[in-house]
Amino acid sequence: MSRQAMLRAVLLLSLAMLGRQFAWCQETRGTILGMVKDPSGAVVPGAAVSLTHLETNTTIRTQTNAAGLYEAPLLMPGRYEIVAEAPGFKRFVRRGVTLTVGARLNIEIQLELGQAAETVTVTAEEPVLETTSATVGQTFDNKAVMELPVLGNSVMLMAGLAEGMQRTGGYNYLGLHSTIGASSYSTAGGVGGNEWALDGTPNTGHSRRAAYLPYTDAVAEFRVEATSFDASVGHTTGAYISMQSKSGTNVYHGTLTESHWQQRWNATPSNDNAAYWGRIKEAEARGDYALAEQLRREPRQPSGRSN
Repeated sequence: MSRQAMLRAVLLLSLAMLGRQFAWCQETRGTILGMVKDPSGAVVPGAAVSLTHLETNTTIRTQTNAAGLYEAPLLMPGRYEIVAEAPGFKRFVRRGVTLTVGARLNIEIQLELGQAAETVTVTAEEPVLETTSATVGQTFDNKAVMELPVLGNSVMLMAGLAEGMQRTGGYNYLGLHSTIGASSYSTAGGVGGNEWALDGTPNTGHSRRAAYLPYTDAVAEFRVEATSFDASVGHTTGAYISMQSKSGTNVYHGTLTESHWQQRWNATPSNDNAAYWGRIKEAEARGDYALAEQLRREPRQPSGRSN
C-alpha cells in the first residue's frame, strides 16, 4: 500500500470514529409539537405559533404547515407560554406548559372564530401526557432536585430511587465525588451497564460508571429511562440517565453550598464491623488482652472529611 493510500485510510478511519462519538450524543432538549384546528375540527394551515420560555423570555416562532401541524424542536426545559394566531380567529394563549428533559409534548390547539384583538387564554393545570415517545422513565424536576435530601450533595445518587431501578448490592458510596457508589444502581435484574449524559454530551466513564458527578446546585433536572424502547435513547441494555444543567434566567439568583463529610457519623458497614471485631477476637485468642482492649478503644472506621 502506498503512503498516500495509507494516509487516506487513516483519515477515513479517524472520521468514522469521530462520527461514532457524535452519534452517541443524546439530546436533553425537548420538543413541543401539535396541530392547530378550527371549531369544526378542520386544520388551520399557516397559523403563526410562538413559544416563550418564561425563565429567559426567549421566544421561538414557527407556523403550521399544510396539514395544520407545527413543531418546535431543541427547546430548553422549563415553563412555556404558547400563542397561536391566524386571520379570522381569536388569539389563543396557553400558559403553564412545563417541558422536561428530552420530552416531546403534543399540544393540540383549537382556535375560536373572532377578531384577532380578542384572546382566549387557557391555563394548563394537569400534567400533559407524552404520547409521541415510546420511552418509559421518571423525571426529577428542579423542586425534587433541590429539596430532596441527598448524601454528599450528589444528585446522581437519586437515580437509584427512580421507578424500575435497584441498587447493585451494598451501599458503597465511599466518599464525596465517588463515582463507584454514585453509579452502583441498575435496572431490574442488573443486566448490562448504564449510560449517562449531561447536556446531551456523553458522561459515561470506565468500568460502567459515570464520568463526572455534578453538584445538586448545578442541575436543573434529570430523567432516568429505566426501559429504553425508543430508538433515540440508549446504547446499552441498562438505564439511561440524562441531566440538564442550569442556565441563566432573567432574574438574579444564586446559591451557596457547603458539604461536610465525616465517616464517623455514618453507619458502619457490615464488613468493617466484621474486621473490627475479628481483630479483637484474634488478640483475645492469643491471650493478648492488652491489645484487645486497645483495639476496642479504636474507632470502627477511620475518620475523614471533605468540605
